[in-house]
Amino acid sequence: MPRTLDDLFRLLDGAGLPPEGFAIEADKTLAAIGDRMRRGPAARARALLDDAIAEARRARRAALLGMGELSGRRAFDFDGYLAELHCRRAGLHLAAGDLAAAQADLALACLLVPAHRTAGPLLVEVYERLGRLDLAVSRLCRMYRADADLGLAMVTLVCNARAGGAPPSAVAPALDAMREREPDGLFGMVAAHQAATYADAPLRPQDAETRYRQAVDAYIGGHEERVPALLLPVLAWAPRVAEGWMLYGVAHLSRLGSADGAGARANVAHAVTALTAAVTIDPGDARCWTELAKAHLAGERPDRAANAARRAARLAADDATAHAVLAVALLSLGDVEEMTAALRNAMALDPGHPLVQDLIAAITREEGT
Repeated sequence: MPRTLDDLFRLLDGAGLPPEGFAIEADKTLAAIGDRMRRGPAARARALLDDAIAEARRARRAALLGMGELSGRRAFDFDGYLAELHCRRAGLHLAAGDLAAAQADLALACLLVPAHRTAGPLLVEVYERLGRLDLAVSRLCRMYRADADLGLAMVTLVCNARAGGAPPSAVAPALDAMREREPDGLFGMVAAHQAATYADAPLRPQDAETRYRQAVDAYIGGHEERVPALLLPVLAWAPRVAEGWMLYGVAHLSRLGSADGAGARANVAHAVTALTAAVTIDPGDARCWTELAKAHLAGERPDRAANAARRAARLAADDATAHAVLAVALLSLGDVEEMTAALRNAMALDPGHPLVQDLIAAITREEGT
């Protein structure tokens, strides 16, 4: 018979209470685990994760009971920390092909943090690989209704389902969710195209390449209005190609000068959505981040523009455009010190850059008033 709370907890799940004076160092632990996961071996990383999860559970239990020195730990986000640990352990299981173990860890992470940005999509992937498309569609639809940024994941799920021979009824909830949430948005349009062409012959890679080249030629030739229709089948049935989303977004940005009011807002919204998809697919492409920053500037979101431009400038330190766009965003935010540094970087790379000249002129006018 258990005589203490510690004995009882050990009897229930093998995890008792921590020793007196126990201290949890989340950042240090996560850094050590990340380093071990990069360098290997996987077994050692797994051991570190197992120990960290057990320690966090013990500390969380002590904090909830208000025991000893850990009573002040009530403000610590134990659920978030544990969810991150379970998510990382799931990654090791996935790499080893142990889908059942990965599912268990990810399900627990989602239980701890229902809106976890990594665990949720990974759990959907596990359901797909287990052949449980029904569970994958159900979970992703719930997540998408709370987070429209998952539109790309929805489109990809439908595409994968068709490639796997699933009937249209299997993905109908996903298509309906996208059309209902974004009736005039980009993912709503893509979903409508997927629904209309689901039973058609698959888009061959060479056909997707041909359409992309036609869209490039249309854009270069000054026919930006033709680009969306040319790229829509590519976005729908080859959704993991960043270049397609980027060109779609850039084409909409180019059309801002010929649209007013609602039309301009729609162009900006489509550009932001497409370019966000592009950086999600290829976060290492500085061009995509720069164009996304421009889209956010057009949408009067200089804070988001600055974040995107910073990523671009870090990825392409020798790109004057990235530094110039960052300077424009920072000027709008009133951050003079960082704006000046970004402008100097842009001028050092290309003093005649149009954005640099425009920014200097704007600063000169402001100082003259």
